[in-house]
Amino acid sequence: PVASIIYAPDERNETRTISMTPWLPQVAGGAVETWEIYPDLPAGLTLIDGVISGVATVNSTRTNYTVWANNSGGSASTNIYLTVVEPVVELSYNNYELILVRNVTMAPLMPQLSGGVAETWEIYPDLPDGIELTNGMLSGTPTVNSTRTMYNIWANNTGGSTNVSLNITILEPSANIVYDSTNLVLTRGEAMDPAIPELEGGAIENWSIYPDLPDGLVFNNGSISGTPTVNMTIANYLIYGNNSGGSSVVGLSITILEPAPTITYQTDYLVLTRGEAMPSALQAIFGGGAVASFIVTPELPDGLNFTNGTIFGTPTVNSTLVQYNITALNNGGSDYFLLNITILEPVAILNAETTYFQLVRSEDYMNLTLNNTGGMAATWEIEPFLPDGLTFGNGTITGTPTVNASLASYTIWANNTGGSDSIVISIKILEPVANISYRQTDFTVVNGQGSLYISPDILGGNPETWEFEPELPSGVTFSNGLISGVPTENLTTTTYTVWANNSGGTSFATINLTINQPFFVVRYPITILVLNVSEDMPVTAPLYYFDEDDKPVWKIEPTLPDGLIFDNGTIFGIPTTPQPLTIYNITVRGELVPFTLSVMIEILAVEDEMVIEDQRNASQVNAPPPETVFPDPEEQNIAYWLCPLLLIILLWLTAMLYNVKNRNEEVELETEPEVEAKEE
Repeated sequence: PVASIIYAPDERNETRTISMTPWLPQVAGGAVETWEIYPDLPAGLTLIDGVISGVATVNSTRTNYTVWANNSGGSASTNIYLTVVEPVVELSYNNYELILVRNVTMAPLMPQLSGGVAETWEIYPDLPDGIELTNGMLSGTPTVNSTRTMYNIWANNTGGSTNVSLNITILEPSANIVYDSTNLVLTRGEAMDPAIPELEGGAIENWSIYPDLPDGLVFNNGSISGTPTVNMTIANYLIYGNNSGGSSVVGLSITILEPAPTITYQTDYLVLTRGEAMPSALQAIFGGGAVASFIVTPELPDGLNFTNGTIFGTPTVNSTLVQYNITALNNGGSDYFLLNITILEPVAILNAETTYFQLVRSEDYMNLTLNNTGGMAATWEIEPFLPDGLTFGNGTITGTPTVNASLASYTIWANNTGGSDSIVISIKILEPVANISYRQTDFTVVNGQGSLYISPDILGGNPETWEFEPELPSGVTFSNGLISGVPTENLTTTTYTVWANNSGGTSFATINLTINQPFFVVRYPITILVLNVSEDMPVTAPLYYFDEDDKPVWKIEPTLPDGLIFDNGTIFGIPTTPQPLTIYNITVRGELVPFTLSVMIEILAVEDEMVIEDQRNASQVNAPPPETVFPDPEEQNIAYWLCPLLLIILLWLTAMLYNVKNRNEEVELETEPEVEAKEE
């Protein structure tokens, strides 16, 4: 029979990591052969023969599980509910009595945890400002004082809550008392500068001093002030500052002296010049008691004297700024005055035999030494920088310039402790005159064919500007003395002058240039074409000889009539409209000098066929036709070719020889000459 099962109770709450009490089923009816459960039990729990047992290793919210008991008779099921909660947290601290100091960062107080994991934390009442609770840890810097207060801390999870209590007290920091000086030396009858303490840490609630201060001095909230009325040898005093954090103590000593003499001068800075007497003696101004003796440290420079506080004399050595301590003493004490003395070198006095120099770059050597009739120069300066090649040092300019420079003024300073003197030198550096020449002076080329490359040889300086005269023919250009290009017009022998100019002067050279007319063979075998409308004309092609690289380009003006085509000098097609005899100019160009020739074309209209009515009678119609007599044909206007073969061959051979000769000359001209360096 089918089994019947139930679990009593049908809901259980278990704790993670704690072994559960086996959960047993109550079975009735037939024997159970197999058991099933859905969904799977939490990790760590098992179902064996209907018994749920084990140690859950994970938490689980309340879940409905279905358990089946199966045998051959069928299946029986029941529902149960299971919750796995987190173990309760076990919480403790190693210190439950915290005594903190305001504005002093506390050492973090870490919780000691065992059992389950805390999900949330709580504390009551709220912690003082500056302290915070983070995952059970107390940390921070308290910013307020607080009397002893108990705080409850809870660690919560699904298994429950655990709490502990601890006490926190926050004290005022103890004060740290600091005086600028702990050894006060005062003078009877003279008001003292108040000795005011600087406080660090907490506020002081009350002050005290031991023993009592001497007559005339007052102690108030840590400050000592007043005018002592009695002398006193050194005495020690203890000053106390008290608050809730404790007491702070500092010691200082006080000495009260008899009034001492005073000494001063009308100035504390003397600037003298070596070899020149002081304008007037510098006398001391005294006060207080009479001076018994004087001390001057260090000794005054040679030439200066000191007698009863008065300084006088003529310095004989230079001296940088030195501070002298002049002390006046008596049995009641001393006073001193710090006097600064500087002894300068006399100012330099500069002059030169000449202040204007005109040099030639890389040729002229400059040697200038300035005269100085004053004091010795300690340093030299020049502005602006000298041109390259010239060197300045200790008042001397030497060297050979390596760059050009327009006229510029250079200021030279001689400096020493007494001051500066200056002189202005003017320098102009010219470019050496350029010396130009052409290795070849006579040049002959063919218009449109010969390439020119005429480069000058340059010695001496570099040209700044170039000029030439007269104007070069079309196609030939001039740039920095170089004449180059392919001429496109004829020129009779012409002399050209080329000038090279710079700041040093002008040089010139001349060449002779001739440009000859090129030799071309271009013609049409027929120059008068008489055509008929709608009839295909004979192809008319030019007869010509050019070099292979001349790349001829053809053009015809005006445009051919409709139906005729002009292509690379060839005329062909079928005219569609009549026209009278018209001249067409044909130009061939490209690498060639343009060459123009003419062709005349006339186009005749088509003649209409005549229609004659038959006026014969019947007998005439039926009569045999008369014998046909053919007339001699009339001469027709046709386009025809003339090909004088021998003339063409002769012209072709002549052109070949002419262009071969010119090509040899062109090779010589196109070879760029090397510029030879020539020594002067």
